[in-house]
Amino acid sequence: MNKPANTDRARPFLDIAERIQWHRQIVGLTQKQYAQSILTKRSAFSLWEAGTHRLSLNGALAIHRKYGLTLDFLYLGDSDALPMTLRNAWLEDHPAYPVRAIQPDEIKHGGGDSRS
Repeated sequence: MNKPANTDRARPFLDIAERIQWHRQIVGLTQKQYAQSILTKRSAFSLWEAGTHRLSLNGALAIHRKYGLTLDFLYLGDSDALPMTLRNAWLEDHPAYPVRAIQPDEIKHGGGDSRS
């Protein structure tokens, strides 16, 4: 007896795919136009957006260079470093999306040497 395919196994990169698709729709481009804008093949882009293949580092860097999306956002979903207009749009479209709290050891203190 055949079991139905587990979509999580068939599409292990859905979280990354969701963020790529969201951004493509925000900028109002088709898959072909978006792929052309980052100088990649539409077939590769389609697989990334479907969640069946992981976004390549070269693809992520191309998206970053063209649109300013951070690799932390693309791969991890961390919207903190996005440009403010994109961050606000993401959080508006994903109100239940967890916002990562800044940890105390992540706070950078400026102002030189603290030694007396």
